[in-house]
Amino acid sequence: MNDTPPAHGPNALHGSIGELLDKIASDSAALVREEVALAKREIGQKVVELQSGLMMLAVGLVCGIIALMTFCGAMIIALSTVTGPGIATFVIGVLLAIIAVIAALMGLAHVRKVT
Repeated sequence: MNDTPPAHGPNALHGSIGELLDKIASDSAALVREEVALAKREIGQKVVELQSGLMMLAVGLVCGIIALMTFCGAMIIALSTVTGPGIATFVIGVLLAIIAVIAALMGLAHVRKVT
């Protein structure tokens, strides 16, 4: 009698199905690992790009604030030739406060609309 299983038949079919399932499982796990690694690399690249953009934005904001302060000083000097320095400073301060309140209220309305 021959103890080796037949090459064809139900036992051979179960063996090859089991092997196929094992292969599919290991291939699927490898694919998931590769996709996770790719996602990590892509996220890392996006973070670097985001940092660069945020640094440029910060430099722009600082320069904008300095420009606004310079412009306010020029407006105060120009207005002080007509009204005096104290009143000129007060008027410019009030105008800036009004602009700040309007901008803050618009921002708050936008945040409430989004949330």
